[in-house]
Amino acid sequence: LKYGYECSETNLSSSTIGTTMMLCPYSNDYSDTDILCNLWNALQAANTAESTLAMQSGSIPYASCPYLDLIDSTLACEMWCSVTEGVLNIACVGVPICPYENYTSPHNDKLCQIWAENEGLINSIFGSSTPSSFDGITPLFSTSMMDNTEISCKYESHMFSAEYCMQWCLNQKLKYGYECSETNLSSSTIGTTMMLCPYSNDYSDTDILCNLWNA
Repeated sequence: LKYGYECSETNLSSSTIGTTMMLCPYSNDYSDTDILCNLWNALQAANTAESTLAMQSGSIPYASCPYLDLIDSTLACEMWCSVTEGVLNIACVGVPICPYENYTSPHNDKLCQIWAENEGLINSIFGSSTPSSFDGITPLFSTSMMDNTEISCKYESHMFSAEYCMQWCLNQKLKYGYECSETNLSSSTIGTTMMLCPYSNDYSDTDILCNLWNA
């Protein structure tokens, strides 16, 4: 844009740079990269469209998601349902309930995407027998960095930083074995707590809701 220079030896052509605002966040370290990025691009297009392509309405069972057999099925189907609703105005029914769905936009969608990814990671690592603690787990991916490397949560200064950091730090622990530092979330909290209760703010019956959620 400044000088008219063209990048070479990358996967980004000049047309791509001109038409794409962000690089797909699922381009690395995912088993189903192509499908996830296609869904992500479709979701970005749906979010920026002025209106739906079809003014129909209705519902479709979550069980109809064509990506249920993927390793990254929870994340893929979360985006598939969002695209289906955003483009066709057809809502998924029977969807696994994201604990952040009632948060204000756009935090509800962003938190639910991280949550859905973590659900897929937990399923990939543990299958149907999720442990009560993530201490001492073998991360899904190997890196050049040492396990238990301390990192800072990139959402520290965001609204709902506690929720974002809980999910993001868990994500980094499951993927790479990293531990978050200098946040309100200690490594022991991430290791022993599955998620921060999403009903700790803005609810009249917080104690009851969190007791039920923890149960």
